[in-house]
Amino acid sequence: MSVVQLLVANGALAAGALLQGSVGFGAMLVAVPVLVLIDPDLVPGSALVASVPLGCYILWRERHHGSLRDVGWALSGRVLGAPIGVLVLVAVPAQAVGVLFGLLLLATVWASMVSWEVQPTARNGFVAGTISGFSGTTVGVGGPPVAIVYQGDAGPVLRANLSRYFLIGLAISLTSLQVGGELGPDRVQDGLLLVPGLLLGAGLSGTAARILDRGWARPAVLMTSAASAVVVLVRALS
Repeated sequence: MSVVQLLVANGALAAGALLQGSVGFGAMLVAVPVLVLIDPDLVPGSALVASVPLGCYILWRERHHGSLRDVGWALSGRVLGAPIGVLVLVAVPAQAVGVLFGLLLLATVWASMVSWEVQPTARNGFVAGTISGFSGTTVGVGGPPVAIVYQGDAGPVLRANLSRYFLIGLAISLTSLQVGGELGPDRVQDGLLLVPGLLLGAGLSGTAARILDRGWARPAVLMTSAASAVVVLVRALS
């Protein structure tokens, strides 16, 4: 990457980290379109490498809230959903999967806004994790399904638990990429060059997080989920 490309990439990641540090997810929603334009090889490997310090920072900041047990069922579902996504990609065009997921996510957000609030039960967590593993593998958007299940949690609990979920998910994804030969030293080095932007955005997110914690956390989750659905639909239809 040139100096200009590096600055633009770090700026995009700073904006994404600001969103994730305040809402709990969404960094890649902002950053991936920019990274793909700079260098398609930055996604997913380098982007995932850079995401690890972001998740660690948010979890450390919110370390007194939530627990790994809260997202245990979601993590179990993710393990199931990821291979299903791989199988579906082999049999079904990615465009069709993207359109279906985008429409279903928009419908879920609309239902949540109107009258239906998903309860964070073990069954719902498992289903959300399965969908998250599937959608993360097929369309690169895995945060909204789990975030919607836990949308009723207080902001610090939501951010802490989503960070636990994402960090373990990142470990699984990075290991898979390494085993598959898709995460060489160059991709790791590029990922480390993107860490400053993520940490800058994460550091600035504390103020935004305190604002959202005044009753705006749930609307922020739904708005970010809706934006994710729109991004997936646009990518699938373009």
